[in-house]
Amino acid sequence: METTQTIKLPVLATVRQSWSSVLANLGLIFRLIWPWITIMILCGLSIGAGILVNNGLDTPSPTLIGGASVVPVIAMVIAFLLAIPAVAVGWHRGIFRGERPQSPIRIDGGVWGYLGYSMLLGIMAGLFNLLMFAIAAALASITVGVGEGPMSLERLIALAPFLPLAFIPTLLILNRFLLVLPAVAVGRSLGFGEALKATRGNTLRLTFAASLVSLPIVIMQGVTQLAVLASQNPILVGVLALLNIAVLIYCSFASLSFLSLSMKQLTPEPEMMEAAA
Repeated sequence: METTQTIKLPVLATVRQSWSSVLANLGLIFRLIWPWITIMILCGLSIGAGILVNNGLDTPSPTLIGGASVVPVIAMVIAFLLAIPAVAVGWHRGIFRGERPQSPIRIDGGVWGYLGYSMLLGIMAGLFNLLMFAIAAALASITVGVGEGPMSLERLIALAPFLPLAFIPTLLILNRFLLVLPAVAVGRSLGFGEALKATRGNTLRLTFAASLVSLPIVIMQGVTQLAVLASQNPILVGVLALLNIAVLIYCSFASLSFLSLSMKQLTPEPEMMEAAA
């Protein structure tokens, strides 16, 4: 009888590789984001020019009155919505297969698939959170003895410590579904069912490792809050704000790397499995 050995994700090694991959691929980050930043800047300049012409002249230009100024706003929103999956897909391809973008902007089936799966995962997470939130609220209500009277502010405050627990099951399950994102980015066939099967026995490992990858964000935010409370120096506040943005960008790309590295280890390609056998 043939048995399939469950692959275990090496947590610390994967986290270290995720962090180091960002510094090793700074050029790729620049290649992926500069076209979208350029579009955002141009849209922002168009909006500013429209406002200046409308409000800075005694006789505003008819072409800038009314809905005409909405065009650059719509362009900015569309660019923002496309930039996130396009950059993520480019990063996954770079980390997983060493690919580099051949054109400034690449919108293909992988990007549309990434966007679609991201929306599905967002909907799933929202619905699951609502379900868990309702269950946690019901259990907490019984625990604190809400009784038959109407819900009051005091009773809601009494339930508050219990409610964050509702997000834990979502995190545990969602981290197993997320492997479909790097898979669709590199053109591999991996559905939600296959992702659950591939990550069997790694629920806690994935959740703990993903939390470690994003830990610098939490630390930086905590340091910033303490520093702002201790000192109201505007220069310090500005520097810390820039550092927070830098850490957020760093951890965002590290999280994408974590997904690619996790998929590479938990769902090896057929030729790799044959070689190992």
